[in-house]
Amino acid sequence: MPLFRSQVTYEFCIDAPDMEQAHKIFQREHTAAIEDDRCAIKGEVEMELVEDSTQFEEPTLDEVPLNALDHTLRERLASDDPDPAH
Repeated sequence: MPLFRSQVTYEFCIDAPDMEQAHKIFQREHTAAIEDDRCAIKGEVEMELVEDSTQFEEPTLDEVPLNALDHTLRERLASDDPDPAH
């Protein structure tokens, strides 16, 4: 099964005393805010076929793709078999 890269731009509102604290709060809370729908998607969701690891930021390579079972993106890209489940 092929892999696709999705890029989404989110908009957040952060209650903080200053910009430094806003950055710290964002780093700590943004994933939970997405899960709780406390943000908005700005623009269209962009999709493209995955060709190699240079399409992703380093931390993303160690995540399991959505709709996958147990292989990280890095493992999938390094594998000779594009679909290790089969």
